[in-house]
Amino acid sequence: MNTLPNDLAAMDYDAFAALMRTPRGSSVLLDTNAALSLCRNGYVRTKAPLVWLGAFWIALIAAIPTVYFGSWQFAPACLFLLWLAARRSKSSAVAAVWRELKGLGSLPPEQRAAIYAHLVEQNMLVLQPEKHS
Repeated sequence: MNTLPNDLAAMDYDAFAALMRTPRGSSVLLDTNAALSLCRNGYVRTKAPLVWLGAFWIALIAAIPTVYFGSWQFAPACLFLLWLAARRSKSSAVAAVWRELKGLGSLPPEQRAAIYAHLVEQNMLVLQPEKHS
């Protein structure tokens, strides 16, 4: 869990959406596990992670005969596909949650506001403090 002071706690969703259109919006941090959970539980819909999840399982299943029969020339390809699929699935889920939070997705505004409120309440969406030089 994040231990930064959360400046978003005093901000409603409309103010947050306006903040995201400013350069200061790049200082907002989203917990990756929260984004993955929102996609897994169906709150934020995205098709891309399912494609990469399928590639992950195909590579995992292909790794079993590779190990069993000792044909190690295919092992690097299986490992690379496992790594790539897991990484792409994760980045696609995070991108889908950001799209919804910024108001560019397909969710109604009430659901976006509810997701925003929950993330801020759980300290999973945090605005970093400004650095003064």
